[in-house]
Amino acid sequence: MKKIVLVIMVLSVLATMGVSGVQAAAWYTCTVNQTGVSPTNSMVMLTQTSNVFANRWFVLPAAQGNQMLAVALTAMSSGMHVSVYTNTTQYSVIGTMYLVP
Repeated sequence: MKKIVLVIMVLSVLATMGVSGVQAAAWYTCTVNQTGVSPTNSMVMLTQTSNVFANRWFVLPAAQGNQMLAVALTAMSSGMHVSVYTNTTQYSVIGTMYLVP
């Protein structure tokens, strides 16, 4: 009986608080505003072209950081966009990045 009451209490708290802060990952076409490297990781500031988010920093994954940094720098220097798979939370890690002509 105690377990059922505990489960009901937990579900009630979750329903009250909601999960609105959690964003599912999706594909976004973005302009690269800034990019750079810190001692711990590489980062990129993006603005989504349909104004879903603006001037938001994202972290490039360690394994592909150099390659994604090259894509971001190419987009900046050539005036192109990037397509990224990530969520919209500040400092989220980008899963995939492509150059968009």
